[in-house]
Amino acid sequence: MKEKTLDLIDELACIPWFSQIGEKVEGALATRCVSLSASLKSAKSRKWNNFLNEIDNRFFALLDEKLDRDSDSHLLICRKAYEIAQNIADDTFKNLGMSRIEELRGHQTGLIQSCIIEREYEEIIPSFYSIPVLLPIYVNGHFACGWSGDKLPVGWAGNGHKDLPPGEVVYF
Repeated sequence: MKEKTLDLIDELACIPWFSQIGEKVEGALATRCVSLSASLKSAKSRKWNNFLNEIDNRFFALLDEKLDRDSDSHLLICRKAYEIAQNIADDTFKNLGMSRIEELRGHQTGLIQSCIIEREYEEIIPSFYSIPVLLPIYVNGHFACGWSGDKLPVGWAGNGHKDLPPGEVVYF
């Protein structure tokens, strides 16, 4: 992995994960969810998960267009990113002691993996989604749990966060 990716991994390991959940973020470009139970329900919703999947699918489609398809290095980076993400999530939840939000472990792992992959390939696909949109929410001790705008169409052909339909990320 590139040096800047390794630096991001160090930063991700030091984030105060979930330390401010429920608190309002002043000046945030996001919508605050009203309660922990509502935010957990939203985080598991089909709309939010489909939204994230469409973004990931588009990112990887763009990446596939620009990378050598015979290279195994991309798969190795994805696997390594997932292992690192799992380790950070394991450390987070071991230290948190908040069983109520344990179900967010998968979301945290996915976000970390996406950030690592986005950073590794930012020369090819700059500032796509996870780093510019979601990471600031987590860095501030919250978690993203939904989207307040229109859903992305299947096969969304956007080029990242600037091509999203009008709306805001929902956080808690």
